[in-house]
Amino acid sequence: MDQEFQQKTSSQSLPEKKKNYWRDILAIVALFIFPILGIVIMWFLATWKKKTKIIFTLLILYITIIIIWWDFVIFVAPLAFPILGVVAMWFLTSWSKEIKIALTLLIIIIPSIIISSLTWTLLTRFKESSEKARILVKMKEVQSMAETVYKEEKSYANFDCNYNKEVEKLCKEIEEIVGSNPIIHQSENEYCGYIKLDSEKYFCVDSTGFADVITVNPGQENYCDGITFACSKKEVKIPKEITISSPAEGEIWTIGETYQIRWTPTNPKEVVEIRLNDLSAPTAALANIWAKANIPNTGEYSFTVPDFPLSVGNVYQIHILNLTHGYPDVLEGYSGVFSIVSE
Repeated sequence: MDQEFQQKTSSQSLPEKKKNYWRDILAIVALFIFPILGIVIMWFLATWKKKTKIIFTLLILYITIIIIWWDFVIFVAPLAFPILGVVAMWFLTSWSKEIKIALTLLIIIIPSIIISSLTWTLLTRFKESSEKARILVKMKEVQSMAETVYKEEKSYANFDCNYNKEVEKLCKEIEEIVGSNPIIHQSENEYCGYIKLDSEKYFCVDSTGFADVITVNPGQENYCDGITFACSKKEVKIPKEITISSPAEGEIWTIGETYQIRWTPTNPKEVVEIRLNDLSAPTAALANIWAKANIPNTGEYSFTVPDFPLSVGNVYQIHILNLTHGYPDVLEGYSGVFSIVSE
């Protein structure tokens, strides 16, 4: 009887224990997305053997340490954990082969897209950095050439991108990189030049030896604007009066001849009025015998002496006024007294 019962019992198969697949799935997902947190979830939820859990724990910790140590997060992180998840899926889950293949392809494609995007971004940035480095070198060469010109000519006045073939070639190379020639302003004793790097940065050089990237537009007033010649802001000191160097005291000018009236300009963007006065006139109203307004404030004007009744002796004087700022800020100056004679 007992023997018969044992045979019957052994012949009947015991019901299989239902597996909790959701726990394994949750563990794999956690390891895939949040590896360190996934280790904790794996130990509490997964139905895997203890030995398997230890292997996964050591492997993830090892990969994490290597990533941190080598600072290769940008390249390794997208690959390390997805691949680990694929391996775990193939060996530990009971999903169909079709599902495993689909997930494998998906997990491989996503990191590939991420890596391609990151690689493209890095290559683009590297290219931009390389181009900026080339611009900086070229602009410093411009600065070096400007100093060479000054040593030879004792002036920066003629220096620009058309100065000679060497400078022209250099400016052309800069144009090929950024799409435009460097902007150069110069005077006798000063110069400055700059090029736009991007929407917020410029590279600027000037006659003080400055050569660096700046974040303000150097073309604005009081920088490198053709009036001032500095990459860093330079305050313009406006003189209280205009100094006239020609005509000088005691000079003799002749009617019909052309002479240069020279003065110290305050701002080339402004204009002046030049007057010829006869100091021997009986009244101030009669003193002015010639006047011309709206003359560019460049510091020089070619004046042809008009034919008019002459007074004898050093009684003539040039009077220059800058009325741009209005009263009481009128700038004016007077020349030394001189003579005018007929032919």
